[in-house]
Amino acid sequence: MKLFLVAVLVALSVENIFCSHLQGQTKLWKKLFDHYNKELEPEDAGLKFGLAFVRAHYEKQSHEVHVHVWERYSWTDKRLSWEPSEFDGVTSLRVSHDHLWLPDFQLYHGFEERVETKALLTHEGHLVYVPAVLYKTHCEKGANHSLHCHFKVGSWGVDAVTLPLAKWDTGATLDYYQTKTSPLEAHLGEVELVTKSYSAFQNLPYSALEVSVDFHHKDSHDDDHHDNDHHDH
Repeated sequence: MKLFLVAVLVALSVENIFCSHLQGQTKLWKKLFDHYNKELEPEDAGLKFGLAFVRAHYEKQSHEVHVHVWERYSWTDKRLSWEPSEFDGVTSLRVSHDHLWLPDFQLYHGFEERVETKALLTHEGHLVYVPAVLYKTHCEKGANHSLHCHFKVGSWGVDAVTLPLAKWDTGATLDYYQTKTSPLEAHLGEVELVTKSYSAFQNLPYSALEVSVDFHHKDSHDDDHHDNDHHDH
């Protein structure tokens, strides 16, 4: 009987904590987003951006290289900060992308498909956002049927004065690349931030991350690539 009463009390305590946490989140959400305008860039965002390459393959018909990456963003939006003690100790939220200001980054030379995900928001107003993206691009053919690919990713509409850009860590990584299952081996080349001014946009500077990657066909896929080369001529 005592054990039963203890179990009931524990269950009620857990339920109360859960309800309190949920109420805190609901109250916080209202505070943060009732008057939030996602069309306005945050001030002093400290935006960082990087690419984590995951997998790549060569498309025979289109002669494109399809590359799966995780785009990694981190920044601060001071409008989205709060004091946890005022919201039942809530220290973070996971927020759908369509509620937030997000960097409008695009692959400059090629096409992309993305799977949007939620961003992690902490009480300091710091956000981490890592969508999965498929890049489709044409690459330069090199010696031994290698493919030299150049990726340039940056904002299409927000200049570097309004939104300065820095690298996330080293800017690009192969730490998550699926070497065993990917048809192409990957070798990371130069990674750099570039800033260029455009006369069509009032000579304002725009920043982008440029990454070079060399892909090599594995032996089991060489025949397919030779066939593609034959059809190219």
